[in-house]
Amino acid sequence: MHRIVEDKFHDGYGKTLHIRLLDDIISSINGWYMERGLFGLVPGVEFHCGGILRLG
Repeated sequence: MHRIVEDKFHDGYGKTLHIRLLDDIISSINGWYMERGLFGLVPGVEFHCGGILRLG
């Protein structure tokens, strides 16, 4: 999963992340879980100092 998340955010490192793109990335990650029959969803996002996001 770690690699999937890195791939999704790779082009955006150091750039402004638009909320629409963030929503698309979260939907894609949720789709990855569903394709594998796994029960896992990204329930939310926490914003931290320095522009760091934590997918909850």
